[in-house]
Amino acid sequence: MRFRPHALRAALAALLLLLVACSQEDETAQDWQLYKQRFMTEDGRIVDTGNGGISHSEGQGFAMLLAVAHDDRAAFDLIWQWTSTNLQQRDDLLHVWRWTPDLPGHIDDRNNATDGDLFIAWALARAARTWKEAAYGDAARALARSIRQALLRNAGRHDILLPGSVGFEFPERIVVNPSYFVLPAYAALAEVDPAPIWPALAQSALALIAEARFGSSQLPPDWLEIGVDGAPRLAQGFDARFGYEAVRIPLYLIWAGHDRVGDFARYWGSFAGTDRLPPWTDLQSGEQADYDASPGIKAVAALVDATMTGDPISLPPLDAEQDYYSASLLLLAKTAWRESRR
Repeated sequence: MRFRPHALRAALAALLLLLVACSQEDETAQDWQLYKQRFMTEDGRIVDTGNGGISHSEGQGFAMLLAVAHDDRAAFDLIWQWTSTNLQQRDDLLHVWRWTPDLPGHIDDRNNATDGDLFIAWALARAARTWKEAAYGDAARALARSIRQALLRNAGRHDILLPGSVGFEFPERIVVNPSYFVLPAYAALAEVDPAPIWPALAQSALALIAEARFGSSQLPPDWLEIGVDGAPRLAQGFDARFGYEAVRIPLYLIWAGHDRVGDFARYWGSFAGTDRLPPWTDLQSGEQADYDASPGIKAVAALVDATMTGDPISLPPLDAEQDYYSASLLLLAKTAWRESRR
């Protein structure tokens, strides 16, 4: 039998990849267990440890999606039960955005947060497919319909969803949050609620993200307004920052299979070799935060870099020092990387 060095190298490479994948799976499972220990109560409430211990639809939706990604149906059911019981307090099926533990009645604002509703509906749709449970799919379909019926607007040449049902519409402009353009959720909801508006929303989101670039770094802001002509501008009354919210934009682009993240890569890459990565930059003045970004934001930056370069990605395990938002970004970035590579 003749020795074939190329075949041997290929076999060793395949074995190495298998070992790395197994190691990553073990780390991912450990991340999820620690996430639940730190942020999830026994009855399924997700606690925002960086924001006074409140809970909100965003956190519930993040955790529901992560539970499906980690094949943890018991956790999913607890989180969904708490969410539907405590946050579905409106006349429609949308969820109130904030629940405060030490407030009588817990709810003082019945407005919704559209990204939270999108994540909850997306998680339900994925749960229906993963665990072959029709009830989840029915709930996803009903919520998807409520989202588009209550929140869909036309802003000039763009179809958009309001960030919340109240407070974002003005006579000459509509205010939107580009980090609420949850592109992979649009695709998933189009399957359970086959309305033509979901692909139209995705096309408008991509167009707005491409057009709404400001400052020397050419980045989108946390908050944006769209005039009657459809032109995007920095939103009046909001900080003109690429910051804690807009960092999610490239995460969702990559997760949905788009690689239009070059400006984000150049911006974060400009800090290579320095002692910090600022979590926000003012797109008008150029001012930057004088402190370092969280591990979660750095994970999104690493995801962007790996997407652009094709290099392997190395994200740290979740540690016990991170707050809810950083930990959520880290686990979402890891999930997006795994799924975008499949």
